[in-house]
Amino acid sequence: MKKVLPKKNVILLILIISTFTKCQNPEVKKSHDVIDFNQIGIEHNKGLDYIFNELKSAKSNNTSGRTSTVENLDVVTSSGTKFILTNYPDFPASSIAYLKKRAAKSNTFFKNYLSNKSINSRDAYQILMDSMNAFLTANQKFYIGKVFTTITSGTDISQMKNDFSSIENNARTNCSDNELPVILASLSVAKSSAQYWHDNYDKWVAEFGNNQSGSRAVNWGVVGATDVAEATTMAGGLWGLALVPGIGWGFAAGLTAGASLIASGGSALIYAAAD
Repeated sequence: MKKVLPKKNVILLILIISTFTKCQNPEVKKSHDVIDFNQIGIEHNKGLDYIFNELKSAKSNNTSGRTSTVENLDVVTSSGTKFILTNYPDFPASSIAYLKKRAAKSNTFFKNYLSNKSINSRDAYQILMDSMNAFLTANQKFYIGKVFTTITSGTDISQMKNDFSSIENNARTNCSDNELPVILASLSVAKSSAQYWHDNYDKWVAEFGNNQSGSRAVNWGVVGATDVAEATTMAGGLWGLALVPGIGWGFAAGLTAGASLIASGGSALIYAAAD
């Protein structure tokens, strides 16, 4: 005859099993719960200040008192990389290699943009957008497209901030957990970049404008859009290809900030050179 456990023992056993199961399967936090995405934009702007000072230093150290846009692009690449690696001293070797690869690719892109009349009739961010669309979902394309429309609109900076907030709120409501990190990273750079270039673009033009470029003079919003395009490409590569768990969420944020600020400085130079 089978023994039947008393009811109170059965309840106790269920509680023990339930507790054990919870311990074995802890809730996995989403990256957008762990990362302070605003920090990406903050690092981006700090890095641009650092690059600006490095560019001024290189210019003053030149015997002619001037530097070419090509020379300046090299300073942007080296100083932008140095800024991120200084602020993220524990970057693993894979992250360092990834950042340097993106920085070199950005450097080559802007040098080609300077010299190639067939591509510089378009804005740099539009060309970068072509390559990023392949890995974005329909929702990501929709909301990031709104980010581009907003930052290039030339509207009042206060209205722009309100529009960014609206885009973020709607994205959080309508996008999946997997789609959000790329959108939030792009928005972080967009918000910070818009404020930075609104406040500082004329200063860059005054310091580094030299009429050596065949590209067109533009408003600061188009420069900011290039930052967003690079941030989207980097974030999409990290989160979209599931590289973040191997790299670490904090390092992924640093890589996104680094890539976008280097693209930002390069973009400002090619357009400043047209003024």
